[in-house]
Amino acid sequence: MTRSNACREAQRLAAIIYGAPVDDAQLIALGLLPRTTYTRRALSTEPPVVQVISVVGRVVRIRLRGQSLEGGRRAIGAMGAQVYSHVGEQAPEDPRAYHHEGLATRETFQIVFPNSVPGGATAWVCAAWVSHRGVTGTGSVPISLTIQGGPVVMDAA
Repeated sequence: MTRSNACREAQRLAAIIYGAPVDDAQLIALGLLPRTTYTRRALSTEPPVVQVISVVGRVVRIRLRGQSLEGGRRAIGAMGAQVYSHVGEQAPEDPRAYHHEGLATRETFQIVFPNSVPGGATAWVCAAWVSHRGVTGTGSVPISLTIQGGPVVMDAA
C-alpha cells in the first residue's frame, strides 16, 4: 500500500468516526481533533456614525462606519446598515416618519431625493446596523443636510 492510499484510507476512517456518536474525549483518545464549535457574535449595541460626503443637486452620498477610532468600517456582527431619511425642518421623534432608503452593505451609500422635494429643503439622514439574521440595532443620531435645487437627470446609458 502506498503512502497516498494509506492517507486516503485514514481520512475515510476518520470521517466514519466523526459521523459516529462519540464525544470529544474519545476523539482525542483516538488521536483525532475534537469537533469544532461555532459561536455567534452578537450585533454591536453602538449605532453607526453617518457622515455626509457630498450633496450634488438631489444626490447625497454618505459614509457609514463604526464608533471605534481604529477605522472599523462596519460593526462586529453586522452585514450592513439600514439607511433612513426624512425631509422637514426638524428630525421627527417618531421613527415611523422616516423613509427607508435601502440596505447599505458598503462604506458609502447614495440617496437620490425625488424632484418633489423643493430645493433648499432640510433633510435628515440616519442609519442602524443590521445583522446577518435581520436583527436591526440602535439607530444613529440624525444628521441634517440641505438639498440643492434642480431636477434629477437620469443617465441615458
